Amino acid sequence: DFYMEFDGADDYIDTSATPAQLGLPATTVSGGSFSISLWYNYGTISNGPPIIQSTTNYAWNDGFAIRQEIALGNDRLRFWVGAQATHVATGNLNASQWYHVVAVFTGGATHTLEIYIDNVLVSTASFTTSRNIHNPTPISMAWAPDGYGYFYDGMLDEVGIFDYALTASDVDEIYNATDFGTDKCADLSSMTTPPVAWYRMGD
Repeated sequence: DFYMEFDGADDYIDTSATPAQLGLPATTVSGGSFSISLWYNYGTISNGPPIIQSTTNYAWNDGFAIRQEIALGNDRLRFWVGAQATHVATGNLNASQWYHVVAVFTGGATHTLEIYIDNVLVSTASFTTSRNIHNPTPISMAWAPDGYGYFYDGMLDEVGIFDYALTASDVDEIYNATDFGTDKCADLSSMTTPPVAWYRMGD
């Protein structure tokens, strides 16, 4: 299996696709849902570098992101939608180790965020504030094109964006169909409802 490695200095991916173009919900309360599945292996960690994001401003109060941070003594990932304050986070993660990360947003008047690590739901939270997800900034990976200049140091593989909420069964299917020891990767296109975007990262 191939993967994409980012040097933490100037490597990144601009997908050219905005949240609206991929059919993601306009706001956190408009009723739509979306999910992101990816494989993640970081070299060094610092506060800020997004793994994947779309947002227009320094305050991170629109769009969405999965980003790295150092918080509460943990090297971890934060998933937020609409604003960084509206988030869930993982526990401590180790460098130079592959993790399967799935972030799920289920929209509505009360909307829910979930994050899975290696087929385990590690955090979930619900919110009620209406915030914008649609914004004109294309979805990017491994950097923050919003003025901070953060770049990600590490590897990414098999990034899929879905315009619906993946279930625990879906997460299990993707996780167990992937085996880095035999270069076997889940075929996301064979899922009952395939992703709206699938970035193979070199395959």
